[in-house]
Amino acid sequence: MVTPILSRSIWKYFFKHPWVILLSIIGVSIGVAVVVSIDIANTSSQKAFELSVENLTGTATHQIIGSPLGIDEDFYLELKMAFPELEASPVVEGYVKLNRETIQLMGLDIFSSSYMTDEMSGTFDTSALSLLVEPNTVLIPRVMAERMNIGTGDTIAISIAGIEREIKVIGYVGAEKGSSLDGMLVADISTAQELLSKTGVIDNISLIIPEDDEDTVEALEKWLPEGITLNSTAASNESTLKMTSAFQTNLTAMSMLALLVGMFLIYNTMTFSVLQRRGLLGSLRVLGATRREIFTEVLIEAAIISIIGTGIGVLLGIVLGQGMVKLVASTVDSLYFTLTVTSFELSSGIFIKGILLGVITSLVAAFIPALEAASSRPQIVRFRSVIESLAQKLLPKIALAGLGMMGLSIIILYLSERSLIAGFASLFLLVIGFALCVPVIAEFISKYLGLFMYKVGSKTSALYKMAVTGIAGSISRTGTAIAAMVVAISVVIGMGIMIESFRDTVELWMQQAVQGDIYINTMENVSSTAETPLPEDIITQIAALDGIEATKGLKTVFLETNYGRAEVDVITPVEQCRTEYQLKSGNDLKAWESLTNGEAVYISEPFAYKHGLTVGDTIIFTADEGEREYAISGIYYDYSTDSGKVIMPQSIYLANWHDSTIASLGLYLENETDRDAIMNQVKAIVADAAGITVTDSFTIRADVLDLFDRTFLITRVLEFLAIIVAFIGILSALMAYQLEKIKEIGILRAIGVTPRQIWGMTSLQTGLMGTISGLLAIPLGISMSVLLIKIINIRSFGWSIQMAIGAGTIMEALAIAIGASLLASVYPAWKMSKTSPAEALREE
Repeated sequence: MVTPILSRSIWKYFFKHPWVILLSIIGVSIGVAVVVSIDIANTSSQKAFELSVENLTGTATHQIIGSPLGIDEDFYLELKMAFPELEASPVVEGYVKLNRETIQLMGLDIFSSSYMTDEMSGTFDTSALSLLVEPNTVLIPRVMAERMNIGTGDTIAISIAGIEREIKVIGYVGAEKGSSLDGMLVADISTAQELLSKTGVIDNISLIIPEDDEDTVEALEKWLPEGITLNSTAASNESTLKMTSAFQTNLTAMSMLALLVGMFLIYNTMTFSVLQRRGLLGSLRVLGATRREIFTEVLIEAAIISIIGTGIGVLLGIVLGQGMVKLVASTVDSLYFTLTVTSFELSSGIFIKGILLGVITSLVAAFIPALEAASSRPQIVRFRSVIESLAQKLLPKIALAGLGMMGLSIIILYLSERSLIAGFASLFLLVIGFALCVPVIAEFISKYLGLFMYKVGSKTSALYKMAVTGIAGSISRTGTAIAAMVVAISVVIGMGIMIESFRDTVELWMQQAVQGDIYINTMENVSSTAETPLPEDIITQIAALDGIEATKGLKTVFLETNYGRAEVDVITPVEQCRTEYQLKSGNDLKAWESLTNGEAVYISEPFAYKHGLTVGDTIIFTADEGEREYAISGIYYDYSTDSGKVIMPQSIYLANWHDSTIASLGLYLENETDRDAIMNQVKAIVADAAGITVTDSFTIRADVLDLFDRTFLITRVLEFLAIIVAFIGILSALMAYQLEKIKEIGILRAIGVTPRQIWGMTSLQTGLMGTISGLLAIPLGISMSVLLIKIINIRSFGWSIQMAIGAGTIMEALAIAIGASLLASVYPAWKMSKTSPAEALREE
């Protein structure tokens, strides 16, 4: 038990030096804020997806799904006649643009309960009946109407595949607050069919089948014709949600890295506070304070600091989370599926996790300083040299522990095969292990650089030699500060190399994959499941133009396979596009020949990785006339989605699904110099057809790279936050240095050392600390990038990325390390240069 007198004696130190506790609180706050904000972003995106799924499936337990062209609406009548007791509802869905937002348009039978969500069925009013008799009318969620300033009776303009249509809002739907329907418009099924150009077609039929009614499920599966399948909505939704799990795991790991850097800062601060009070602690021990009391008091200090810092961090995380939600939602929308996130989720689990991480991390970081304060003998604890001597004796053991962790990291990688969690565990062990080796390396550099300066330097440079060797002389203090900076800068290098490598790989891939000169497609295809076909007469007119060597048609559909629902690019293969599909596996010429002959398909590298497929394996599709099996002749590189794709020739698709439409057309010109002239001719042909865009390959490549940069913006934010934490660590070290060296500075000032020279000594020492940090961060950062690219990236997404270690990334990180150190030294250097010799030499 800690006595009140002991507690007051120790806490007087913090009241006398408030910056110590302030810097530690800031470090904890930022670390916790990053973790909480990422959790909020991930949870909000997941919740938005779940709400989107709820809007799509309602209370349905199963869905009947047909071909990519949908299901003939007459089939619904046949179903009701065959199963009159079955709760079934036809659904038509698509996406439109409204006020620059992607909005889900849902067409349904308002009298059916087998689709309705609980919220929707409970909030329909009499205005919903007008949907049946008034054309081009919709209901809008109250929360969305308020957000967009839309009222009942207003006419709004929506864009469907680039074509503007006017619709009338005749009523509201959903709760006034916290509605799950935000981002959705509700229409009668016939209105949705007309707006989405799906006359006579429905997308799916929603069913409610009791969980224990297996007989009905079995009877339905036997009754359904070939090409139409019965799917469980729960299994389908879970499969879709899993697509983002790797992305969310990566973000969580990045936030933990920021907290790891904060942990070094907490350790730094608690160590400094113990060192600064070694005289007081020694006196208290002489006066009878026990080891347990000292140990407990230091941990209590850390707990109080952590509680304050964690509280601030949680609040800061909520603010930061709002921005993170937008970044994460943008990335999910770009890579996975259309997602509208208009609010962020706050749950008790997020707060509990943030609080526990902040408090436990702080206590773990403070354990060693507390143990050191308690274990030192009263007669020697007052001497700084003894403390430093003990620290230097521990350095080899700490370094050996670090080497052991790095060895364990390699063993885990070797044994873990495909585990993503094991990959991140290996990464963290590598980072922590290397950080434990940093003080020994920094001490070695400081000592031997000082010896070198003594041998070659003049007497006038003695002050600067002292500055250089001072790093080794106070390694218990400077070592952890440098280690924290090394970890932060290595994150910058590792992530920088990974992003640069990925961008270079994507850029090369785009140059190879987009070899056509001109591309024509419908505008604003916001969902691959809602592509609008190009008119056949326009395709014929364009193909007949002079100067066009070949045309390639493309249509993206989703087909049922023995590996689940797969995204399939249906192409009209021409020789000019053969090299657009760079094969990772398979004979280039033979694979292409079998594809063009309609004998085989290609699969993307992520698809092959996720399902363990190789060239020669087969994939089974559920076609209109039954199951169709095709060989895999090639595995190609693809970076458009991590869920994987299949390339299918149009001959196979037409034969099995009876759909000859295409959604985009690529033109290969005989002479590239004719590009502008032919583009003008094409634009003239499509001028009267609203909603069709004509783009050249350069614009497409630029748009993809712009999307890439926006996708990785969130990692840049996390890097920046890690640097801030490291900067605070360096600043705390220098502030402690200023207090600890006050007498030494006083002596130097008394013997004639000028304030400018004091400033120069401090700047040199901090600059050297930054340089050492930057140099040691290079091998760690490169090792991190290798792990991220060769292990974690493949286990997360299945993409092969070519390493590209740019000198610019290395030099930028080195400049950040040195710049941050010098910037952090400004105030301590100024403070020390103004030190009065008399005050510095006076005993407190």
